[in-house]
Amino acid sequence: MQRTENRKKRGVATQNLPSVFCLQLFRGKTMKKQSGFTLIEIMIALLLGLIVLSATIGIYVSTVKGSTDTINSARLNHDLDSVMSLMVNYIRRAGYW
Repeated sequence: MQRTENRKKRGVATQNLPSVFCLQLFRGKTMKKQSGFTLIEIMIALLLGLIVLSATIGIYVSTVKGSTDTINSARLNHDLDSVMSLMVNYIRRAGYW
């Protein structure tokens, strides 16, 4: 208590200075081991994420390609059906049917 009064008299801000209690807590004690991920763990996680992402993109690309092939096949069938109906109409008009 006397120290803080002396600091106040000298004009020293007591809020910016660490208290004696805090300094005594850290003296002679080792710091706790920090917990977290190591560099190797992060690299393995990134590798696994990259594998999953590449598999997902591969599936997406193959699905889009399959859809494009299906659409092109349907378009071709429609065009062939249209041409066939035109040919049938022309042949009927000519009298050969």
